[in-house]
Order: sequence, then structure tokens, then C-alpha cells
Amino acid sequence: MDIRHCTYGKDNTRKKQKKHCDCRLWMLRGIPCPHAICAYYYLNQDPDQHVEHWYKKETFLKVYNHFIQPIPNMMMWRETTNSSIEPPK
Repeated sequence: MDIRHCTYGKDNTRKKQKKHCDCRLWMLRGIPCPHAICAYYYLNQDPDQHVEHWYKKETFLKVYNHFIQPIPNMMMWRETTNSSIEPPK
């Protein structure tokens, strides 16, 4: 892909800050579209640095950092003093 065909390349600074491209893929996915990647390579920048944080390895590891103990059956549930929830009439 050539930078001359990239709609992103027309106004790099403003669109790069807004993470916007005319094809809307970047806005919808949070991952730079081929037009933005082309422009980043033209500017000698790494497109991976512009991926949204929820797609990064650090965020994934932070989310799954805590271990949740499974409870195999209702016999192991703790007793509660709260009133029971009944289905609607």
C-alpha cells in the first residue's frame, strides 16, 4: 500500500490524535486500519504503539491476574441472613 493512496496520510497529525480514519475501521476496532499502518510506516513509527490498551498483553494479564475458586455444588454455599429472592408472580 502506498502512502499516496492512504486517506489517513492527508492530515496525519489531527487524525492520529483522534485515532480516526475515513474507512472507520480504526474507530470501530481500536486497532489501526491498513491506511493508518501505512502512514505510520511512512513516518517511521511503530503501529503497535497505537493499538487500544484493551488489546495489549499487559491489560490481558491484569484482567486474569486474580484466581476465582470454583464452588462445585450448592452444599458448599455459605448461609446468608439476607431474605431469599423469589420469582415474580
